[in-house]
Amino acid sequence: MIFIVTSMADITKYTWEQLKAEFSFVADVFEQPAAIDSFVKFYTGKEGREMLRGLRQEWTEAQYDRVYMAGMGSSSFAGHLAWMIFTEHGIPCNLIDAGELLYYGLNIENPQTPLVNHKTLFILISQSGESAEVAKLVEEITSSRGKAGVWGVTNTEGSSLAKKAGRALFLKAGEERSVTAKTYCNTLLMMYILPRVIMASSDADAGEFLDTFLDEARDLIADLEHLLSKQQDLGDKIVAFFGKDTKHVEIIARGTSMATAQQAALNIKETDKISAEAISGGQFRHGPIEIVTKDFRSMILSSDDDTRDLAEDIAWNIAHRWGGGKVLYITNRKSERLEGEPRVLPVVHGISNPFLATIMEIAVIQLFMIKLAVANNIGPGVFKYTSKVTKEG
Repeated sequence: MIFIVTSMADITKYTWEQLKAEFSFVADVFEQPAAIDSFVKFYTGKEGREMLRGLRQEWTEAQYDRVYMAGMGSSSFAGHLAWMIFTEHGIPCNLIDAGELLYYGLNIENPQTPLVNHKTLFILISQSGESAEVAKLVEEITSSRGKAGVWGVTNTEGSSLAKKAGRALFLKAGEERSVTAKTYCNTLLMMYILPRVIMASSDADAGEFLDTFLDEARDLIADLEHLLSKQQDLGDKIVAFFGKDTKHVEIIARGTSMATAQQAALNIKETDKISAEAISGGQFRHGPIEIVTKDFRSMILSSDDDTRDLAEDIAWNIAHRWGGGKVLYITNRKSERLEGEPRVLPVVHGISNPFLATIMEIAVIQLFMIKLAVANNIGPGVFKYTSKVTKEG
């Protein structure tokens, strides 16, 4: 289905309450704390723990030794967290565009070293469970490569993915009608807890991890609620800092924050109808610094101590050495080096766990992208050419 926006009333003076009432994406953003709470209560409760225990048992008994993760858009981006954890534990893991895996990856089997065997686990991610590439992929794997394990992660019970995957995990995000918001947050949480639980050294260790996760998630929900209820003006502040005529945003990150960098780039394109690019801090230094001018607008996401100094260095260089561009610097620790810099706007959140900090990072950017759209009288989250579920691919 194609949605065409022909005309719209002037929304530039709308309050947040008016925006929530008229635009489903805005309402979804403000429902994120409740969606996260629903996920956390289920997977730290009896039923959810039993489900995870069953997955852990299959993982152990099947002796899976390689993982292929596939999704499209937000589903693929969030998978970056699980890729990091599997890799950290020495499990070969490929995170790949579901379409590329479908049309190219599954057709290059070598008889001597097959891509798929009984120790291969596919984790397919689709918030709708009906995305064209994922729906075709689960059919292909289950019909012709039945020896492999297939787990599906989706928000939709009764979807093609939920029905055809060997095991289905649900995001518990509630209905989502526009640009991904609630489901992205909950997919991040799933990609964090799933590999940790199944690779835990014992059931007791898995349970202890979930207990810790519950405590950390409560802090996350509290911080997110505070941001969305007490710091709503942050969106206008960032728009004023960048300028409402911003035409491109470069989003620079490393580690866990790469997931949200990619999500933010996609959402800005969808919501504000301007170009945006996600890039790692290392890649940005290998040539792309040449595009920095005084009109350059960038976001740097830095919630991990391992590369914090590198992120601060890029922010400082963008503002000083490389053309004097502007930087929105989203972090979980105040930077003395960047404090008081007129071309750097620091936003500090309170979540220390870099895997969970990804949610605070996207929430800050959501406030910006909504208010940038409003400033230009664009309905936030209103599609012109696409729809919520892409069924061609």
